[in-house]
Amino acid sequence: MTPDTLNWKRVLWSLALLLISGCTTSPEEQLRRAAADGNLLRVETFLDRASIQNQPMRAE
Repeated sequence: MTPDTLNWKRVLWSLALLLISGCTTSPEEQLRRAAADGNLLRVETFLDRASIQNQPMRAE
Protein backbone atom coordinates (compact mmCIF):
# COMPACT_ATOMS: atom_id res chain seq x y z
CA MET A 1 0.00 0.00 0.00
CA THR A 2 1.10 3.50 -0.65
CA PRO A 3 1.45 6.10 2.10
CA ASP A 4 -1.48 8.02 0.61
CA THR A 5 -3.73 4.96 0.95
CA LEU A 6 -2.75 4.52 4.58
CA ASN A 7 -3.49 8.17 5.30
CA TRP A 8 -6.94 7.92 3.71
CA LYS A 9 -7.69 4.79 5.69
CA ARG A 10 -6.81 6.58 8.92
CA VAL A 11 -8.98 9.54 7.95
CA LEU A 12 -11.94 7.31 7.11
CA TRP A 13 -11.64 5.29 10.34
CA SER A 14 -11.40 8.49 12.35
CA LEU A 15 -14.51 9.92 10.69
CA ALA A 16 -16.42 6.68 11.23
CA LEU A 17 -15.49 6.64 14.91
CA LEU A 18 -16.49 10.27 15.28
CA LEU A 19 -19.88 9.68 13.67
CA ILE A 20 -20.60 6.58 15.74
CA SER A 21 -19.60 8.19 19.01
CA GLY A 22 -21.66 11.28 18.19
CA CYS A 23 -24.78 9.22 17.61
CA THR A 24 -24.56 7.29 20.84
CA THR A 25 -24.98 9.79 23.61
CA SER A 26 -25.57 8.79 27.18
CA PRO A 27 -28.96 9.36 28.80
CA GLU A 28 -27.35 11.91 31.13
CA GLU A 29 -26.08 13.85 28.15
CA GLN A 30 -29.53 13.80 26.55
CA LEU A 31 -31.04 15.11 29.79
CA ARG A 32 -28.42 17.85 30.04
CA ARG A 33 -29.07 18.94 26.45
CA ALA A 34 -32.83 18.97 26.98
CA ALA A 35 -32.44 21.08 30.10
CA ALA A 36 -30.04 23.45 28.34
CA ASP A 37 -32.54 23.84 25.48
CA GLY A 38 -35.30 24.56 27.97
CA ASN A 39 -37.29 21.56 26.76
CA LEU A 40 -39.28 20.94 29.94
CA LEU A 41 -41.50 18.24 28.44
CA ARG A 42 -38.49 16.21 27.35
CA VAL A 43 -36.87 16.59 30.77
CA GLU A 44 -40.06 15.48 32.53
CA THR A 45 -40.44 12.50 30.21
CA PHE A 46 -36.85 11.48 30.85
CA LEU A 47 -37.28 11.74 34.61
CA ASP A 48 -40.57 9.81 34.51
CA ARG A 49 -38.92 6.98 32.60
CA ALA A 50 -36.02 6.92 35.04
CA SER A 51 -38.34 6.76 38.04
CA ILE A 52 -40.35 3.91 36.46
CA GLN A 53 -37.20 1.92 35.75
CA ASN A 54 -35.94 2.35 39.31
CA GLN A 55 -39.14 1.10 40.97
CA PRO A 56 -38.95 -2.41 42.42
CA MET A 57 -41.12 -5.02 40.76
CA ARG A 58 -44.23 -6.05 42.67
CA ALA A 59 -44.86 -9.67 43.55
CA GLU A 60 -48.27 -10.77 42.36
